[in-house]
Amino acid sequence: MQNLKNNMKWNIEMQPISFPIEIRKIYEKIYKRNRVNIGNWIGKISGDQKKNIDWWMTKPTLRNPYTSNLINYCTVLETLEKINIKNKIQIITNSKEMSSIINENFNKKLNLQIKIENNKVFFFKKTIEFCKSFIFQLFIYLYLNIFKKKRKINLKKDYVFIDTFITPDKKLNSGFYPNLTKHLKENILFVPTITQSLNFPRLISILRNRSYDNFLFKEHYLSFSDYVFGYLHFLRREKFCKNSYIYKKYNISKIINEEIRDFNNCNSIVIGILNYRFFKKISSFSFKIRKSINWFENQVIDRGWNLGFRKYFKKYEKNSLGYQNFTRHYNLISFSPSSPENSSNVTPNKVVVISKYFKKIAKEFNKKQLVLLGPTNRFKNLDKNKILSSKRKKILLILSGIPQVDKALVSLVQGTCILNNKIEIYLKDHPILPLKKIIGKETLPKNLITTHENLNTLLQKCLITIISGPTSVIKESHNIGNNIILPNIEIGTKINAERLKLKKQNYFIVSTKNEMLDTINYIKKRKSKIGKSSNKAVFFENLTSKNIKIFL
Repeated sequence: MQNLKNNMKWNIEMQPISFPIEIRKIYEKIYKRNRVNIGNWIGKISGDQKKNIDWWMTKPTLRNPYTSNLINYCTVLETLEKINIKNKIQIITNSKEMSSIINENFNKKLNLQIKIENNKVFFFKKTIEFCKSFIFQLFIYLYLNIFKKKRKINLKKDYVFIDTFITPDKKLNSGFYPNLTKHLKENILFVPTITQSLNFPRLISILRNRSYDNFLFKEHYLSFSDYVFGYLHFLRREKFCKNSYIYKKYNISKIINEEIRDFNNCNSIVIGILNYRFFKKISSFSFKIRKSINWFENQVIDRGWNLGFRKYFKKYEKNSLGYQNFTRHYNLISFSPSSPENSSNVTPNKVVVISKYFKKIAKEFNKKQLVLLGPTNRFKNLDKNKILSSKRKKILLILSGIPQVDKALVSLVQGTCILNNKIEIYLKDHPILPLKKIIGKETLPKNLITTHENLNTLLQKCLITIISGPTSVIKESHNIGNNIILPNIEIGTKINAERLKLKKQNYFIVSTKNEMLDTINYIKKRKSKIGKSSNKAVFFENLTSKNIKIFL
């Protein structure tokens, strides 16, 4: 048990970079253990619900610290158990339920003051999100059934179904898989999920002006009753709140129930259930699907897809593949299937990774997980920087699209810019999370400059990139020869660098604004002496005539 002497403030909702240093050290050790412990515990509490699609749609089962507070809150409780604080500690949380559990367990042991922030229940906002999802899904269902011709299926053929997405971003739509155009046959079909947007003219334009010869739309096989069933999940999930949930010696039922009843993921839950119902429906039509390829992030939409295929096409469930065309981040825990998930069939039978260095990571929580090495073409031009390193001058802050990480990142860089108003740092936000959702542009220092220039073009001009969070740009920036500053915002910053095989002389981990400023000055002064990266695109599997067969 560690003694902490001074009064302190601990906001448990923020990223670890803002934690008191003494607390972070303890928290970090426990968090690393809990990456495994929480997954095993979820398997135990699943019990009779292991094959229940409704259970696997709930937030506590996700093992994703960016969408669920479960691993964070359990780690906070164990951290409080390990410390001995003589003076007052103020704990700040957004959860009334977490506040109650802390009080129940530590009010007598520790001198605590608990402050609850932003605990208002915005029922109207939740209702609006629910209605937006319903309007969107209704629109897509009606549009496709009225204006898109239903594909004819030859019941004598064996089909390959490939899970993909249609978004308002045309460029993104073609980037999920390697270019399969030359290899497509009549029996290989893309089955898209259309991502939510109320920009209906834009969606209509994309749906109308593109060839969908090798596409099959789920909406042609689903009925309105399937949608009703999906949206009534919020009623069916209430049965899970009647159970008692004990993690180690802590009764965390209040936290679990709070997450089960959460509405933030409403549209994704509905899609997950529709994916499941889709496979149920087409199995009744005597479809023959010999292979399923899921774009696998282990989100609720993936779970519906995988459970549906593996349950209703059991003869071919060994041909259930999950393709991961991205780098692997330490805190995206759920991207590596757990043993309970695998035995419940909500994850694919085989996971396809794009680098030999990711094979062990994919088996982290299930040593028996089958892993294949597959191709990618996303990173094929990483080493082709046409601008000499001596001419690169820009400092670029790149956001990850994860709100809590980006808020901490922008705050840290703001402080650095204020320390020295002579340096200029350019800020590139993420396509899925505009800067205005993180911070008001008017609050930025004048030397923190937003840019809308193409990211690949920007990387060519950079001497330094500042990056944190689960983004493949870390590897892209490294391979293009940039010096990378990795703010130590999350747990596992150094582990991420090691996973991506970043050269030690090319990356710098910082925890404060002063450290960041010192690192920027160091790189500028010694840029001609700092080693350049030499591990280029060979890190990834390039597309070949052999490995393309995974998709065929």
